[in-house]
Amino acid sequence: MSIAMPSRRVLKIIGAITVSGLVFVAG
Repeated sequence: MSIAMPSRRVLKIIGAITVSGLVFVAG
């Protein structure tokens, strides 16, 4: 995997998807 990619944006998107998934499963 190339670290040259905008890790911040990727992590932010992954975090948002994870939080949305947890909220969807929890709620």
